[in-house]
Amino acid sequence: AVRGSINSAGGGTDDPVLAGYDLVAYHSLRPYEDGVVGSAEYSHRHTDGYLYYFSSQENLDLFRANPSRYLPQYGGFCAWGMAWEYPEDGWPWAADHMGPPCGPRDGWALLEVDGETRLYCSIWRSYQDDFNRKQVEGIRLANKRWIEFYGSLDAGPKNNGCYAWNWQECFAQSIYDPEHPVTASAPLPPTEPAETTPSVPNDPLFDDDEGIEIDWSEEQVVMEGAVTFKWSLRNITSVRPALIVELTYNLSDEEISYTSFENFYLGFGVAEQLMEGPLVICYPQQQTQDVTSICKTFVGSGMGIYKPQMDPVQPTVILSDLSDGQYRVRFSANLFACWSNPFWPAR
Repeated sequence: AVRGSINSAGGGTDDPVLAGYDLVAYHSLRPYEDGVVGSAEYSHRHTDGYLYYFSSQENLDLFRANPSRYLPQYGGFCAWGMAWEYPEDGWPWAADHMGPPCGPRDGWALLEVDGETRLYCSIWRSYQDDFNRKQVEGIRLANKRWIEFYGSLDAGPKNNGCYAWNWQECFAQSIYDPEHPVTASAPLPPTEPAETTPSVPNDPLFDDDEGIEIDWSEEQVVMEGAVTFKWSLRNITSVRPALIVELTYNLSDEEISYTSFENFYLGFGVAEQLMEGPLVICYPQQQTQDVTSICKTFVGSGMGIYKPQMDPVQPTVILSDLSDGQYRVRFSANLFACWSNPFWPAR
């Protein structure tokens, strides 16, 4: 039987795969371009029972003629998560609990495998980039796990509700019910549901914390006492959990006399592996008598760093202060983009 939606993440029979992004259009895009949103005007109910949107009749026809070429690997669930996120590390993913979540707008990649080009998707572009760098091992692990779940790479559910912008919902509850899977033989609703447009939240991670008590971690001292830092988590059970970090730099006597803050900065990063992971750089700016700060994200890549086209961490300065020989900055960040596992902060 075809089931209805079991949570607001999606997963119902009228929810298109990959939030309605056009699977065929990925094959005409350059790397790092945003995916193309399809339309209910060009919708198609495939033989797997799932609904797909396309951006043109031409793309719909191409899919119908050769669907196996365009269907995403692992049902459109996060390739990185399939390879490296396991229950023993706190992740819920199992044959009867899907995600992991995918970011169809910018977390996609086309990879050449056994002479064929296949579509892969991960929650963030940075995670898909990491999967690409470790492609051979990643595909081996993800393939093995998916086959253990569903018997073959062509079997199993499709992702029609678990995405980067609502990952917490499918973390808490699977969008896939193996007792009532979507099947080709099930009675199908009309193939042209009301037009929907995927929407990624862009509201602040949380309001200014002025006057709100923060449950800080134990303060840690690094760089021979020059820098201290502490962190806290907020809204951990919500759709958009946040990390809060406060860094304090004890200026030397020479630095206290500085009148310019050029080349002066603090960095806070998390390395999943050597030199790999997000790095938030904060630096002060002098504006009249007040000191404000700017925080930007860089991503580690081997022995270097680069600035991503789309910032997955989204650091927001919520406090900036320079007094009594100390520079202090507090910022919020997207927790899920900072660490692979949201229940392992600051490891």
